[in-house]
Amino acid sequence: MERDFLGCGWAHPLRLEETEAQVRRLKLACGLKSIEESIRLILRTRPGERPRRPEFGCGVEDLLFSPINTGLLSQVEQRVEEALRRFEPRIEVEEVKARAREGRLEVEIFYRVRQTNSRHNLVYPFFLEEK
Repeated sequence: MERDFLGCGWAHPLRLEETEAQVRRLKLACGLKSIEESIRLILRTRPGERPRRPEFGCGVEDLLFSPINTGLLSQVEQRVEEALRRFEPRIEVEEVKARAREGRLEVEIFYRVRQTNSRHNLVYPFFLEEK
């Protein structure tokens, strides 16, 4: 039922799966999984990275080497919220919180799936230093 409401799309990263008839095809992500993968894709894509859709993405990586302070965290929250509102119409962003933790910047996203009216959250890490 959720699959019908929320749709299906290619899984990210792209990968193949084998069907019962031993046919290989692109793996799909359906329902809530499709939305979560879409959010991650938006957050990890830099504007200009996709030639046919240069405005697509979030652009948080451009801020990652700035001094960490409340201004930076506010900018990150704003960019994430704007990108999700623009590129993921299946959700309504309720709140975005950014915080620095042990070599990474964590962004917690609280959202509501419009079609089912269910609330979810997702934490996405942006790494500030190599591990």
